Amino acid sequence: MANPPLVSQQFNVILNILSPANYDAFHRLLCEGGIVIKVIPNRYYLRELREALWEGSGRSFSNDRTIQLFKEHFEPIEVQRVSYTYPLESGQVQPLLAMTPLVWRAEDSKLNHFAAHPPTEITVDLTVMIGNKR
Repeated sequence: MANPPLVSQQFNVILNILSPANYDAFHRLLCEGGIVIKVIPNRYYLRELREALWEGSGRSFSNDRTIQLFKEHFEPIEVQRVSYTYPLESGQVQPLLAMTPLVWRAEDSKLNHFAAHPPTEITVDLTVMIGNKR
């Protein structure tokens, strides 16, 4: 992400989902009039997992800085919140735990308890921001 080996000004769209952004690289890679679509988690994203692993830890969540940085680098065209619950089947618990950094540095006992007693659904709560290259 620091210096992608791609030709400058060759992309009309960059899609950045739930990962850090390198806005200098985005500007370099985008054609004139290109857009960035950035998807970021909101407060209730994977709420059930956050509560199981981090409740009482004093950790709080805010995406305010991420939104501010996006607006500093791109002219927002549209910002939309997407929020719903998704049924969680037993075979999806381990892939869920493997895909999210929320489990990094979590206590093994809490991870094991979540895996053994998963919720029946998981909350998806995202903000989708679309912005023009300035």
